[in-house]
Amino acid sequence: MLCEWITPQQDVTEQQTGAGSQASDEPVMPRLDSLLSGINSRLALLRIGGNQKLFFKLLRDFVNDHGHDNEKLLHALDADDVTKAHRLVHTIRGVAGSIGAEKLEQKAEQLEQAIAREFPYSDLLQPFTSEFQTVMAQIDEMLQSDVIDQIKIPKKISDSSISWQEWSLKVDAMLVDGDPSVINCLDQAASHAEVAGLSNSLYLLRTKIINYDYDEGRKLLRELFLK
Repeated sequence: MLCEWITPQQDVTEQQTGAGSQASDEPVMPRLDSLLSGINSRLALLRIGGNQKLFFKLLRDFVNDHGHDNEKLLHALDADDVTKAHRLVHTIRGVAGSIGAEKLEQKAEQLEQAIAREFPYSDLLQPFTSEFQTVMAQIDEMLQSDVIDQIKIPKKISDSSISWQEWSLKVDAMLVDGDPSVINCLDQAASHAEVAGLSNSLYLLRTKIINYDYDEGRKLLRELFLK
């Protein structure tokens, strides 16, 4: 993957607040894992440098921005709008990967390939729909619980090792290729962006890409990161 050169920040909580604070979060993780059984929350946190605040924001955005995508997909398929159906599944696949919803990501990939190649997809649609609804319900339940309040959000470390120009060129190449893993690339850079004061810029870019506006995303990338 093009973004493998980005070194994830090691255990932000341990670096900044010490082992005592890290231990205080441990009782919460099993409950979080229980609420989000369809999501590998530990993997998702690892991908974004342990940024718990961003992780919960990504979950909220998934529910708010994509909560009705399942219905939109079914309508698109009923209308034989293959282009729209493919775009919806492609987007869900990318977002699912960024939040650690591995099973949903896998089922979305299988459905996306079937639609793109005009293969029969009816046997893949129901498992995808079921997993999509399961993940959405779990996130919604978690967001309404008090689990977020029990997790102490650590301060960010004051060091950033990213070469933003190099990163931007790699992201641009992924956008040209239409690589859905570009979302993971952005999420990996989140902690570095916060240190560098680029969080808002990264969020704007992520919004464009999530909405499948790759051309607009490339323009914004050049404006914000390749000045």
